[in-house]
Amino acid sequence: MKCPSCGTSNENGASFCRACGKPLPSSPPPQKSYKPLAIAIIAVSVAVISVVAFFIVKLLIDRGISPEDEATAPTVSHTVQIATTEPPTEPPTTTDAVSVPNVTGAKVGDAYSKLGEAGLDYQATFEYSDSVPQDYVISQTPSAATKVKKGDTVHVTISLGAKPKEESRSSAAPQVSSTSADYILPYSNSSYLTESDLAGMTRDRMELALNEIYARHGGTFKNSDLSNYFNSKSWYHGTVSATSIPSSEFNVYEKYNINFIVTVMKKLGYRK
Repeated sequence: MKCPSCGTSNENGASFCRACGKPLPSSPPPQKSYKPLAIAIIAVSVAVISVVAFFIVKLLIDRGISPEDEATAPTVSHTVQIATTEPPTEPPTTTDAVSVPNVTGAKVGDAYSKLGEAGLDYQATFEYSDSVPQDYVISQTPSAATKVKKGDTVHVTISLGAKPKEESRSSAAPQVSSTSADYILPYSNSSYLTESDLAGMTRDRMELALNEIYARHGGTFKNSDLSNYFNSKSWYHGTVSATSIPSSEFNVYEKYNINFIVTVMKKLGYRK
């Protein structure tokens, strides 16, 4: 250490100059070293960063996104894309599809109107029912709200009401006269037919017997054979198309017998 007064070099730690005897300034205390602490802080920071980076990479891998793609695959964008690719909950309907209206329990005329307005055809069968009034629909196939194509056929079962007790033909039917003898089935409007009434009939004869019921009510026919046959009968007076005669025009015997003859014809293969 040099003396500030005379410039003489003195030993470190000396209190007075050996040349001039003046007091020397005291030596500064040794400074503490912070290098080990800095190294420790850096090491801990590196360890923390490494752990965080490990978990970030693991999370990206679990989600199916590689670290290289992470910047171009934002979470929100990915979620919206998945949502828009979900299939529709219902298949698209075709333009000619219609919903079958509910006609069960409806009056027969109203039922036919509803089906016609929906663009559907109908086929009616008749049966007796103790619970459903006469001329009301007992059931329908297909059921209401079923999707079908326009022009499809809906099968409806119409009530004939409660089945009455059958009267004997001797009391219910008029005596056979020259006029009634001109009918194929003189009692088709006054008693219930049985298979014995139709036994031995040809297909054409049975077709005439069926349409005879319509002819009794003035029904006219497009078929020339039917038209010529009934025009030859003295009792026949055609006034309205047979297909336009409302069900309400027929009595319970006629409704039953129409259905019965058609059923027998199908059974024999005369009708499909």
